[in-house]
Amino acid sequence: MPLTDAVRVETAASADRPLLFRRGPATGNRVQPAADARFSRTERLRLELPVGPDATPGAGRVLDRAGQTLAPPVVVGARADEVTGQRWITADVTLAPLGAGDYVVEVTIEEAGTTRRVLTAIRVTR
Repeated sequence: MPLTDAVRVETAASADRPLLFRRGPATGNRVQPAADARFSRTERLRLELPVGPDATPGAGRVLDRAGQTLAPPVVVGARADEVTGQRWITADVTLAPLGAGDYVVEVTIEEAGTTRRVLTAIRVTR
């Protein structure tokens, strides 16, 4: 009879450090965790930021190295984990319009009457 142990580990989630995910041909078009911030132009980027119960999604945009807003839209939304109840602000970006280079994804979060900006650096490859 096989034995299984399970341990629940609570981590201190921070909205300043989003979780990165990728989706594209290499992942079978499924969302997969990203090990680093390098992405191919053939992929989609997803950011997930842990937030409190009163947070609402704001806007999102992609910035180039000079801080100029670029054309790819950032689709910002919210979701809640069914098991833990943790709320997340999500941001999805299609990387195909971008050339190879370094970019920043900016996401704003509205919470307790304040607006917080979260900046995430990424690198897009061929």
